Amino acid sequence: KGFEIILKNPNVKAIFVNIFGGIVRCDRIANGILEATKMVDVHVPVVVRLDGTNAPEAAEILKNANISNVIAATDLADGAAKAVAAAKGEEYMSILVNKDTKVIVQGFTGSEGTFHAEQCIAYGTNIVGGVTPNKGGQEHLGKPVFNTVKDAVNATGATVSMVFVPPAFVADAVMEAADAGIELAVIITEGAPVRDMQAAKAYATKNGMKTIGPNCPGIITADECKIGIMPGNIFKKGNVGLISKSGTLTYEGANQVCNEGYGITTAVGIGGDPIIGLSYKQLLTMFEADPETEAIVMIGEIGGDLEIQAAEFIKENIKKPVVAFIAGQTAPKGKRMGHAGAIVSGSAGTAAEKMAALEAAGVKVVVSPAEIGKAVKEVLS
Repeated sequence: KGFEIILKNPNVKAIFVNIFGGIVRCDRIANGILEATKMVDVHVPVVVRLDGTNAPEAAEILKNANISNVIAATDLADGAAKAVAAAKGEEYMSILVNKDTKVIVQGFTGSEGTFHAEQCIAYGTNIVGGVTPNKGGQEHLGKPVFNTVKDAVNATGATVSMVFVPPAFVADAVMEAADAGIELAVIITEGAPVRDMQAAKAYATKNGMKTIGPNCPGIITADECKIGIMPGNIFKKGNVGLISKSGTLTYEGANQVCNEGYGITTAVGIGGDPIIGLSYKQLLTMFEADPETEAIVMIGEIGGDLEIQAAEFIKENIKKPVVAFIAGQTAPKGKRMGHAGAIVSGSAGTAAEKMAALEAAGVKVVVSPAEIGKAVKEVLS
């Protein structure tokens, strides 16, 4: 009945169903929505976000129904973005970025910002401008330069920022992006102070902005959009999602997958600092909901417990096959290896502990990055 009433309004371009179930079971809601689409001529896209009781079962029901105008969302923000995109008749990529994403660069005219922005533009990324204080009104790489992120957003409609500012200023840059309405900040900067990033991450979350990084290679949706420092030529479009703490192992993992005849939907380098933005759990959820992704590669390393948390989450929520590699298997205790977060303290955070947890969750764990591609082929066969 609800669909009938809503669809009587000719101005309705999309429907967003958002339910966080407690006493209400999400699987029943999912079945109800599918029944409604059979009984009513639903001629607009229906975006569905179901969370809470029996949410994984609901996601499976919607996925198996394979109804083109019913679009699953992972959370409230994802659902709202998909509903707006659907109402505008735009394609929406559930893993954060696609060819239509409008990107600005903070630190645009600096040497690193210039070099990597140029590489991103050459890849096809829709960079619409950049920000460098006191250089507003100039043009750089054929794109406008603005004094502030707010000016850039107002002029271009950008929703994503690639951050290439010095470590001392990165927190301010992130908070400025959040204030201006940026939806995703990809923070490439290495050496950001931990306390600064704690404050910046909290501020971004409060303002509804997602972050990736810092100290990360960025994100790439193959053949569509590259935001960061990844070598775009090795990422061929395909059906495997990739999440990695390590930049180099992101590239190696993607290369191994492509060498086996598969390809990448989206690859996200989350960074290995103690304080990072989006992590395994959030990204695993997005890949699970993405109809183009059929398998997921997860690359972790020693230190912390993010991989342990991911293992527990995979066991309860992820149906797609996952292949994992943990770097630092021979690292001595108390010795930092590469990233600031890659340090084993006592018995916690060891590679063996993480590998065991992932195997117990049903993940295909490999002992060498050279085995990633073959493992993907095995789980997809």
